[in-house]
Amino acid sequence: MAQEEKIKSNQYTLSGALDSNSAWELEFSYMRRIFPYIGIGAGINIYHQYSDEISASGGNVPGTSISQWILSNNSKQATGLVFNPFVHIKTPTLFHIDEMGVNIFTEPGLSIAFLTDKNVGVNYWNGSGYYDTKTFYGHGGNWLYWHYRIGGSMENEDVVLSMGYFASNIDFYSYKRNIRIENVRLGDNLPKKHFNWGIFISLGYKF
Repeated sequence: MAQEEKIKSNQYTLSGALDSNSAWELEFSYMRRIFPYIGIGAGINIYHQYSDEISASGGNVPGTSISQWILSNNSKQATGLVFNPFVHIKTPTLFHIDEMGVNIFTEPGLSIAFLTDKNVGVNYWNGSGYYDTKTFYGHGGNWLYWHYRIGGSMENEDVVLSMGYFASNIDFYSYKRNIRIENVRLGDNLPKKHFNWGIFISLGYKF
């Protein structure tokens, strides 16, 4: 009971994750505990795809097998910055491993995509290579989503080590789906909308 009473109200957390969109995610968050087992917080999350998931090309140059245009290398992977406010709910300590208490937690919250790549660069064939570049801009995408985390933690008075599962309805390609390049709609070449899910690990510091 004495250990449970020594509650530090504030916590910084650094989290890393891999998700179902072939992307890594990195988040820095702050949480304030308003009750012993309930806290509210917010984080800044950056994601970036580590493989080329965006692909499209124009028709062949007449008489050749060369595409009239291709996407630039920087346009083949989605990148964005997301603001994540959340509520943290955890159980009391279930058991101890050495001096670390083990609990289960859940974090429902929102995802606000306030900075995301909304355009693609296109390289055109000019007879000797893909050098002529043009940018196409997307519009009309969604920016508000939900996200949910569930996991387990080991913690003492100063640090928290957590691991778990997360899911969200965020669409990395929301602003890109309606881009039309010549007679090609980019959305027809993108992965279908699906729940983004993955595994995360995090390290927190209480103060």
